[in-house]
Amino acid sequence: MITVNFNLITFFIIITFFILLLLLFVKLKNLKLNFLRLLVILFLVFLTLNFTYKKSKSISDTKIALLIDNSYSMSFNGRLNKIKNFIEKNYEKLKKYKPSIYFFNEDLYPLKYIQELKIENKQTKINDVLENYILKNYDIIFIFSDGINYTSELPSLQKNEMTIFPICFKEENFKDLALSRIRTSKIGFKDIEHIITINIISYKYESVKCNIQLIDFENKEVLCSKDFIVKEGENEVILSFIPKKIGKNKYLIKLKELKDEITYENNKKYFDLEVKKNKIRVLYICGQPSPEYFHLRNLLKNDPSVDLVSFVILRNPESVVVVSDDDLALIPFPTYDIFVKELFNYDLVIFENFTYNKFGIYTHYLENIKKFVLSGGGFIMIGGVNSFFLGGYKFTPIEEILPVELSEKERFLYLEYRPQVVNYNNKFVKILYDEKENKNLWENIPKLGNYQKVTTKQDANIILKYQNDPIMCYSKKDKGKVFVSLTNTTWRWNFGNLLQKRYDYKNLYNKFWKNIIYWCAGVEDLKDIYIICSDNYNIDEEVEINVFSNLDEKVNSTLNGFVIFPDGNKRNVSINKIEDKRYKFKFIPNMVGQYKIVIIAQKAKDLDFIKEEKNISVDYLNFEEIARLKPDIEYMSKLAKISGQKIYFLEEVKIESLIEEINKNLKKRFVYINEIYKNPILGLIIIFLYLLEIYFAKMKR
Repeated sequence: MITVNFNLITFFIIITFFILLLLLFVKLKNLKLNFLRLLVILFLVFLTLNFTYKKSKSISDTKIALLIDNSYSMSFNGRLNKIKNFIEKNYEKLKKYKPSIYFFNEDLYPLKYIQELKIENKQTKINDVLENYILKNYDIIFIFSDGINYTSELPSLQKNEMTIFPICFKEENFKDLALSRIRTSKIGFKDIEHIITINIISYKYESVKCNIQLIDFENKEVLCSKDFIVKEGENEVILSFIPKKIGKNKYLIKLKELKDEITYENNKKYFDLEVKKNKIRVLYICGQPSPEYFHLRNLLKNDPSVDLVSFVILRNPESVVVVSDDDLALIPFPTYDIFVKELFNYDLVIFENFTYNKFGIYTHYLENIKKFVLSGGGFIMIGGVNSFFLGGYKFTPIEEILPVELSEKERFLYLEYRPQVVNYNNKFVKILYDEKENKNLWENIPKLGNYQKVTTKQDANIILKYQNDPIMCYSKKDKGKVFVSLTNTTWRWNFGNLLQKRYDYKNLYNKFWKNIIYWCAGVEDLKDIYIICSDNYNIDEEVEINVFSNLDEKVNSTLNGFVIFPDGNKRNVSINKIEDKRYKFKFIPNMVGQYKIVIIAQKAKDLDFIKEEKNISVDYLNFEEIARLKPDIEYMSKLAKISGQKIYFLEEVKIESLIEEINKNLKKRFVYINEIYKNPILGLIIIFLYLLEIYFAKMKR
């Protein structure tokens, strides 16, 4: 096929050439010169017209590909099976075009046998497949898909790069109700209302009553239930509940199943919530007034995160007095309320120098203490003449949870001694971050005045000792934690060491006991900095990072943070203070992979710093593949328009119409295009004729 590029400019150029030619014929009588000049002008006209020669492709030259979507959404309504049956039924009519068959989801794979194709639990990435794989080598591509793509973006292809025929599903009777998104803070607080916003998509359901439930995944308890009226399209429902379990909990959002839904799989969705303690509830029972009780009680009362209930026994039953009990007792000891009614509302129970058998406390009440610990509570026993074996705890449930042996050989010793640290890397004794300074701190700590001489069990972790005797130790018991202090003279640390004034031993006392109390109560705040967020996010989803700091803001005045993206780039973030010790910042991940969150606390007076890190993963949210199950006809139509085609529906399409479109498209395709006007031989001929014309002109002279 020969084509001509003819326009208005070309027309004027040709007219000019012919006028020039006419003038030459009138003026010159030499036939040879006129003939040569005529040839030169004709060649110039030929050059101006931009003649091109095109050769059409034949069937053997055309490359055709069939792409079959086998992502998760294709399992619904028998979509994949319909495609397989269609291709099998019509393959004899298509095979003369020798099509290459592929299946695709997030990637592209060659397919040998159509019936071997199965659904994969992956998403659809139509635009990635068309842009990044070998498909640009094909002339015609048929895409069999429901169009539920992970993004609304279209592939960046040139209009004539390939011809795309999208084949979708009509499914006019499609009905479905689906959870599309759950929006909630990744952090909740015990006994504080937590709000959850849920987006729901409705197809063909209008003014229908529905129910939604929030369920505890572990024990299947329904925490919240709400009725609402479904409308066509987007719906929003707000649920709230009060978290009770500390730690990372899994919950289920469940929609009521409506009649004729295409699937019930998208009627439920799981999410995780990190639940923190709003307050640490501590029960402190002391057998008699002591400096240890005075200082430790003050520490607990002055900690805003602690809710303290304390009892101190001013008079034991065997004490001899000359006045009536009514004149002495402040309140009766509330045995039943403490050990039965209220016990499991506490996070930590402390016994200091307290014996149970003088106050009508039965052994089965102590069984409740054991159950309290095994179910996740904390227990601390502090030494004294009424503690451990001397307090009568041998053969009781308390003995079973203690990390020390109770024996009749037990003695309570009064002597001055300086405790020795067993392991300076232990979290309880790591008061200063400088290892050398921390060691000097403990080596010069004020002396203690007594201790209970006992032996430890195999599961005991000793942190302080004197000679071969344990002074403090701890152990874990099922879900709970138990700590033992075999002395009640740590209050001496509050007054410091006259020989070592550079160390703040009051700070050591406070930090040491706070670490123990927080650990026993099941609070994660043993870390100086704690990062709380979900482990997994969707790409382009806003990530909210909560930061909790236990650092003294006067000493550690600056919190800085940055995020390391999967490509290694580091981006600083602006951290905002929400309330005391709580901070927050947000960022949006724009690529798939692992991100590292880094928080650094810079000390005000030196170059020392404290760092905490957390990794999160970002991927494409697979749930979106089944949240919007209705075939995306709009996306597939836009895809067809890229190459000037239209969308086809599998339920209606005839193979004859597809073959007709193939043949039409073949006429638009060419093996090669020879642009004659760019041929250098044409220029050489013009130059040769021009030189020949000069030669004859000189001969004439």
